Amino acid sequence: MLLCVISDSHGNAQQVYNIIEYCKQTWGVTHFVHCGDGSSDLLNSIKSNLVDAKHCYAVKGNCDFNILQDELFVEIEKSRILISHGHKYNVKNSLLSLGLRAQELGANLVLFGHTHVPLNIELDGIHYINPGSCKYEKQFELLEIDGNHIHAVHIS
Repeated sequence: MLLCVISDSHGNAQQVYNIIEYCKQTWGVTHFVHCGDGSSDLLNSIKSNLVDAKHCYAVKGNCDFNILQDELFVEIEKSRILISHGHKYNVKNSLLSLGLRAQELGANLVLFGHTHVPLNIELDGIHYINPGSCKYEKQFELLEIDGNHIHAVHIS
């Protein structure tokens, strides 16, 4: 299963639409995640029927003023995924707090934003993915999830 992860669009809904269309047409992606700060850009894509709501996940960032949750914990293709913007876990300084939360939940994959800097690392059996900011350029993370195997590619 392919999953497109975006973050920090900060109101650039057109960029989010472009990424969604590109992912759908190029790879047949049907699942999308927005890691906050512009999460309503993904919600607007749902409202315009560009994507199916049951295959989309979005969290509230520190610049969002909507009713979304601060974090989500979901299971997709046997991967246990923590989705957070990251600001409440001080991710600009360290992944320690975010990692402790992931361990507490039993997550093997963490998707987050906030730093605007792409990141793809694995620490202590947990994959940490930050797609960077898509506000000014078409950048996102494309994940292939097959059971516990996670392969991520940064697209920009």
